[in-house]
Amino acid sequence: MARKVEKRQRKDAPAAEAVDDLVIIHPDVTEVIAGRRVTLREYGFVEGLRVRAFMRPFTADLGTVFADGGEALVEDVLDLLGAHADLVQRAIAQSIAVPGEPTSEDDLAWVQSLGDADGDLLVNLWWGVCGLFFVRQIMRRTAERARRATFVGATSTATSPAPDSARPTSSGGTPSDNSSSSIDGSSPASTGVAPT
Repeated sequence: MARKVEKRQRKDAPAAEAVDDLVIIHPDVTEVIAGRRVTLREYGFVEGLRVRAFMRPFTADLGTVFADGGEALVEDVLDLLGAHADLVQRAIAQSIAVPGEPTSEDDLAWVQSLGDADGDLLVNLWWGVCGLFFVRQIMRRTAERARRATFVGATSTATSPAPDSARPTSSGGTPSDNSSSSIDGSSPASTGVAPT
């Protein structure tokens, strides 16, 4: 019978360790940006499916950036975020929105109104909270492609020759299909027996 095992914190464990565990489980970040207190949070499951759908062009391009160098620089990612600015501002606004509710026009308008420094802070905080959401998709695709390449490249047995392509072999113990010789190697004419 299975039983649930709960992680217990030791009494002597530092409080910082418990905070680190919480950050791993819920990496939400609250910050005051341009005079507004905002919380950037991870996407929920269904919400994430919706974000994944409209962010697909961004994720595909991000996969290319990672594939080219193996590890993308922060500036490479920022350049890509800029190239997909319309999608990214929507994804950021969704991260600010109340879970389960659609992104409000107010959240989107607020993101669009930010100056460079505040926008830079916001995009960096958002990427810190939600970047792994996109990177996981790339990692899964890369792993699946590698599995498929291994599967397609593997062969289980050597191929057999085509039925009529094998060369005929002759051996001394196998009678040939030559009607001009007999079993003892003499021709019918020398034995005086006519072929039947």
